[in-house]
Amino acid sequence: MKSIVAFSVICILFLSCKNQSSEVSDVPSVEAKYVLPYPVGREYTCSQGFNGQYSHYGSFRYAVDFAMSIGTLVTSARSGRVVYIVESYSDNDRAEGHENVVIVMHDDTTYARYVHLTTNGALVAIGHTVAPGDTIGLSGNSGSSGAP
Repeated sequence: MKSIVAFSVICILFLSCKNQSSEVSDVPSVEAKYVLPYPVGREYTCSQGFNGQYSHYGSFRYAVDFAMSIGTLVTSARSGRVVYIVESYSDNDRAEGHENVVIVMHDDTTYARYVHLTTNGALVAIGHTVAPGDTIGLSGNSGSSGAP
């Protein structure tokens, strides 16, 4: 849950700073602990954030959704090890609990869930280690999702 909170804060900061100058010549280069869950240089709209009315409440209150076409590359927001995968549900299956997902466990034992992936959309296997920005799957519209 802590990883989702921190990732969400990063997303909000990124979105709020998007229109500011990107020149930062006096700041040293450092490896980011979190990155956005899609390839560098791409932009997607945040379609539901914290405490969203559709499904982001309770244990999912810190989840963040991005509007992406089915089949868009999804990347790891943080380093860790893949511990769980479901990829058998159809993009047309809108039932709650029928979400295709890749779950990554981080070194501090927090987890990131990459949900609503497409059928057979996991591009990693259980046990794989991932770094920030590594491709992990393909976006979809599985389970309780209002749109891809």
